[in-house]
Amino acid sequence: MKLNEFLLVFAETGREIRYAQRYEEVALSALSNLPELSELFDKHSGAIFDGGLFKIHNKGSFYLWTKLTFEYFKKFKDNSYCFAFDWIGRQYAVNYFRGKTMILILDPATAEVFEVEKNIELFLNEDLVENKDYLFDVEQYQYLGKIFDHFKFEDCWGFKQFLFLGGKDHVDNFEIIDMEVYWELNYQIYCKTKKLPPGTLINLTIDPL
Repeated sequence: MKLNEFLLVFAETGREIRYAQRYEEVALSALSNLPELSELFDKHSGAIFDGGLFKIHNKGSFYLWTKLTFEYFKKFKDNSYCFAFDWIGRQYAVNYFRGKTMILILDPATAEVFEVEKNIELFLNEDLVENKDYLFDVEQYQYLGKIFDHFKFEDCWGFKQFLFLGGKDHVDNFEIIDMEVYWELNYQIYCKTKKLPPGTLINLTIDPL
């Protein structure tokens, strides 16, 4: 897999092995039938770009986040596999279904899925390169980075007041949060509010993680 165009635009700033050993055995078993992902991880496992703007999973976090993500987005379960994530916690997955390869961008804050009919190599070299500023809101990321210049591999910037509860997509409504916690809280809130009409007053209790 050649990522020449991608690597010209995205600067690698670190590598992370967190989760890799914990899930190594099951991850290797899963990857044995996924040559595209195996090739990506062999070369770029755990790579962090632009200080955390975009991160490629390592073999362990790939396994963990594929499992977690598709408990939330069940429609794509069993034929989709997470390979990367970004600074606001969106997961990037490849979906193989009926002979087609699709890239999914899965957003826990809105429960939305964006689909692009491409393989991983083309998606990284074309879509991410051509749409970097827009897709990642680089200006906002850089502004928030001046407040906190580093966050952990497992962290993301999340909304303090969730969008499902009327929160605003604004720099003042962001905080650094463990990504696994952020996904779980968004999922619980979404499940409790998705059938309610707009403006409904909510008395919400979050189940313990």
